Amino acid sequence: MLHVAVALAILASAASVVDAATASWDPNSEPDLAGYMLSYGTQSGVHTTTIDVGKVTTYQFNPAPGKRYYVVVQAYNTAGQLSAKSAEAIIDIPLSNSPPILAQPANQSSTLNSSTSLAMSASDPNGTALTFAAAGLPPGLSINSVSGLIAGIPSAKGTYPIAVVVSDGALMVARTFMWTVVEPVNAPGALPLDIAFDLGPNGLWMNYAATGWKKLHATNPEEMASGDVDGNGQSDLIVDLPGLGVSVWLNDSTWIPLTSLNSGPIITADLDGTGKSAVLVEFPGSGVWVWRFGGSWSYLDLRKPLAMAVGDLDGNGRADVVINFAQAGVRVWMNNQSWLQLHDLNATSMAVGDLDGNGRKDVLLAFPGTAGTWVWRNNTSWLKVHAQGASLMTTGDLDQNGQDEAIMSIPGSGLWVWLNGAVWSQLDARNPEGLTATNLDGNGRTDLVVDFGAAGLWVWWNNSNWTQMNVSNPEGSVAGKFKQRD
Repeated sequence: MLHVAVALAILASAASVVDAATASWDPNSEPDLAGYMLSYGTQSGVHTTTIDVGKVTTYQFNPAPGKRYYVVVQAYNTAGQLSAKSAEAIIDIPLSNSPPILAQPANQSSTLNSSTSLAMSASDPNGTALTFAAAGLPPGLSINSVSGLIAGIPSAKGTYPIAVVVSDGALMVARTFMWTVVEPVNAPGALPLDIAFDLGPNGLWMNYAATGWKKLHATNPEEMASGDVDGNGQSDLIVDLPGLGVSVWLNDSTWIPLTSLNSGPIITADLDGTGKSAVLVEFPGSGVWVWRFGGSWSYLDLRKPLAMAVGDLDGNGRADVVINFAQAGVRVWMNNQSWLQLHDLNATSMAVGDLDGNGRKDVLLAFPGTAGTWVWRNNTSWLKVHAQGASLMTTGDLDQNGQDEAIMSIPGSGLWVWLNGAVWSQLDARNPEGLTATNLDGNGRTDLVVDFGAAGLWVWWNNSNWTQMNVSNPEGSVAGKFKQRD
């Protein structure tokens, strides 16, 4: 007579074997032993599945996961006689561990110094608690490791590649996306901007938010620029006055002479990330020099600039300076530390603006004749945008969508706008003599101030209608928040 198999033990198999269990038992000693039957079921005493395992004392089997099983073993001899069942052994087979599910986040765009948030959408097929982590977030943002909520106030402009990881403790899934932090667009009710005009023999005038004119100086300037030289949030006007040199109209109240020398092109740029605009000036025969508020002049480059512009090309929050050098082409002074050769040819005109709304400034360059007008996009690649070279260019967000438009005067074809980097639209059949993009009414849309020569000074308001601003033909203009308003 066969004895009942004893000492049955059931163990979960190694994690590398999915949904497996191993049963082991003491061997029977009968000489006519032929093998063993292993049976199991999900109810005690009910063993619905039986396996002839042969003459072994260890066997791996694969019951369906997610249940408790009651297992017995029986011996049988060469005559086919079957022993009684062993005592039951119990084993719980867990569900297979599936990786978490993490939805792909869309690319994000947020405004500098404004609160923002993004909730990660994730779940676990096994119901396991998840934890979150993220790398590459813009400064000022963080992720909650339990909820997966990314939140905070971004403190630096730029485009950031983000990697978000969700884990169940054993398996993890990652998703990548881009997060762009852009400068704020003036909202309705925001303060309007002022604009300074060189009215030739009539001198230097300021138009305060399209509400009133004020004469600042009897001499008409040869060059003008605006910037916040003392970092107090108020624009200052920098001018080159013939015979008088370069001066700053500081805080809309006081003339501060910088040098008795007269200059070529002037621009301003926050080169150091301090919030104060440095003044970059070409002194004929001496190259480009830099003046900082409270300091002295310092030398930047010996070469002669034909034109200068400024913008954050790499999205790191620091201004880069684009200079069209005579005989040296177009170069960029990157991050106030090194020169980048942008193009070997000299441009007939250039402008800087964020044409795709990603927080990085793009550079527009117009070249002579059929060389056309090109844009240096995201500091990485060139795109030809027009077959002709523009004679004048500027940029501004005419439709208030956070993306600058390129506004160009095409010789013989009039004034055109490249809307959202996709569609050309003619604003006027006339070719202007001057262009200034600014926000005169503070409603968030860029207004275009256009000098049409003998036809006077006009404004393209809110991307919808023309209004004459002055009958005079100004020789230059720059915009800024020159008047401090509460």
